[in-house]
This record gives sequence, structure tokens and C-alpha cells, in this order.
Amino acid sequence: MTLILREAIAALRRTPIMSVMTSIVIAVSLGLCGIFAMLTKRANDSLEEFRAKLIVEAFFNPSVSSEEAEQLTNTKTKSLPEITSSKFISKEDALSDYEKNSGEDVQGILGYNPLPASVRMTFDNLSSAKAKVIHSQLLAIDGMKDVRYDEKSLVALEKRSQTLYLLALALGVVLLLVSLTIVISTIRLAIEARHDTIHAMQLLGAGRSTVILPYIIEGGFAGIIGGLLSGGLILLFHFFVIPAIAADLVTNISQTKDYVMLFGAGAMIGLVIGTLGSFTASWRSTKLA
Repeated sequence: MTLILREAIAALRRTPIMSVMTSIVIAVSLGLCGIFAMLTKRANDSLEEFRAKLIVEAFFNPSVSSEEAEQLTNTKTKSLPEITSSKFISKEDALSDYEKNSGEDVQGILGYNPLPASVRMTFDNLSSAKAKVIHSQLLAIDGMKDVRYDEKSLVALEKRSQTLYLLALALGVVLLLVSLTIVISTIRLAIEARHDTIHAMQLLGAGRSTVILPYIIEGGFAGIIGGLLSGGLILLFHFFVIPAIAADLVTNISQTKDYVMLFGAGAMIGLVIGTLGSFTASWRSTKLA
């Protein structure tokens, strides 16, 4: 084991530039993946907040009395699936609010109250597809005339969240493949440079694991450094870049556990990329005599 560690340290000393470049590539790749993942999470959080607060307002026919509308609200609308709140507004309350805001005496002019009773509702995890189903269910209630909600904003937020998710997924796959390719190429160059030494070790009885372990350790070390650097890159964008270009997408990173998770996950993923790339390159490049 001591010999293997010595060989790993010697390999780092012989090719420091390659190791640094490997760490930088992994850092940039993981950093960009982390930034897009963070933006995607924030966009999804914004969507969930909007869904939780989105009001679906159902209007009864003006001919339906407040008493009848309230009875329908209690028996029909409150039984809808995943409803989280319901507020009934009588014809009298609607008229009072309108006259207070407009300053017009509508009932005095028309001789009757033309405004309908209504019910305002919120739902849990209200997607655009679910909103359409609820819209149809409400209109199927006797005495219901119209249902309104901010469909345009809901659809726009869903599209933004979905687009960011697909971009993050595609970018993550591409950058991870690039990182693996760089690690594999670096280790192959290192092995080629020491071809004679490796061949001599094999002639002396060194097993394949003894030959490739130093390179796996080298790749793993470069991956850990790259993963830690990616955490710093993510924080740089989080505190300085994202607030300047999209303040509404800033996430909350303030607690110690957030930093531990950020740098810990970066180091672990970097370690996996480094060791996997090194193993692939060294296993294929070394052949026992």
C-alpha cells in the first residue's frame, strides 16, 4: 500500500499540469451543473409557491340567491379533491365591495343587485392540467356560470420550470461526459509516458491492480479538488452573478448544513468521476505480459 501511495504522489509530481487541468475541468463541469440545478430548483419553488396561492374563483348565475349559492358551496365545491381553502362571497358582499371601490350606487341606479355570488378557492399542487379539470367540474355544478383563474401565468411558470429542468439535465449529461473524457485522456497520457516503467514492473511480477491503483488515486484526488472548487464556483455565482441577472431565482444558502452539503456533494461526485475515469483509462491501457 505504501508503494502504491508513493507511486500516486510521484505521478502527481510528474504531471502536475495535467492534474490541475483535470481538476479545473471537473470544477467547471460540476459548477455549471450545480448552478443550473440551483436555478431549476428555485424556479420549481417559485412555481409551487404560485400554485399554492393561485385563486380559482367560481361565479354563480346572478339569478342564484346568496343562500342557494352558499348551500352549493358547502355541498359541492368544498368536496373538490385537494382543496386547501374556500371563501364564499355573497351577492350582498360583492355589491358592497364594488360600490366601495367604484363609488357608484349600482343598486340605486338599476333597482336590483346584478352582481353574482362567488367562491374563491385554492388547491394543493395546482397544475395547469389539474386546473382545467377543476374548471370543468365547477362549471358542471348547477347554477355555476363562470370560473376564472390566472391560467396564463400558471402555464408560463410551468414552461419555464420545465425548460430549466431539461437544460440542466442535458447540460449535466454533456459536461459529465466531457469530464470523464478529459480524465481518461489525462491518465492515458500519463500511462503512455511511463510505458517502459510499467512494463518493467509487470516483468517483475507486479499485478494489474498494483499498476493501475496509483492512477486511480491520482484521478480521485484530482476529482475531489475539482469538486471542492466547483462548490466555490457555485457560491460565486450565487452571491454575485445570479442576483444581478435574475434576482427572483436566488436560492437561500446560509446555514452550515447547506455549505457542508454543497462541498460534500461536490467532493463525492468529483471523486466518482475521477476514479471512474482513471479506472477506465488505466484498465484499458495496461496489459499484462
